[in-house]
Amino acid sequence: MNKAIYENNYFKVTDTEQDYDYRVLFENKTDVPITVIGSDQVENIEIPAHDWVGLLYGEQALEWLELIESKDFRIKKKEIPKKTFYVSITETLNKIVEVQAEDEYEAIHKVSDAYYAGDIVLDSEDFVDTEFEDDTERLLESYDNGGLPKYYEVK
Repeated sequence: MNKAIYENNYFKVTDTEQDYDYRVLFENKTDVPITVIGSDQVENIEIPAHDWVGLLYGEQALEWLELIESKDFRIKKKEIPKKTFYVSITETLNKIVEVQAEDEYEAIHKVSDAYYAGDIVLDSEDFVDTEFEDDTERLLESYDNGGLPKYYEVK
């Protein structure tokens, strides 16, 4: 019968109470690898992200059980280096304008002229949609070809 002997936001330790097979199970509940560090008498336990590690029945497993029950251990989360991404934000505004014209081309031309002259202004009331897209690859290619990406840094 499995018995959870320790659990926090990072990991869970279970005693299987078996004298064969796995005796102690360490489960990592995080997105990054963690190391459970005990005394000098035991090896550190490396647990991959969202994975588990089991210790077979034996001296190491029993020593780890004592350390966990006495809370004589510490956890070290592996720091994953941050990467730089360039995310494009595109807002779509839309306004329908009534215009008198002989055909659709003249109608589009009149509205276009009025828009560029500043007679038609779109604002937040004309908001339709927002899209977010990873634009990193395109911007880095542009940068390699002599263009300098314009961006706003978010911490």
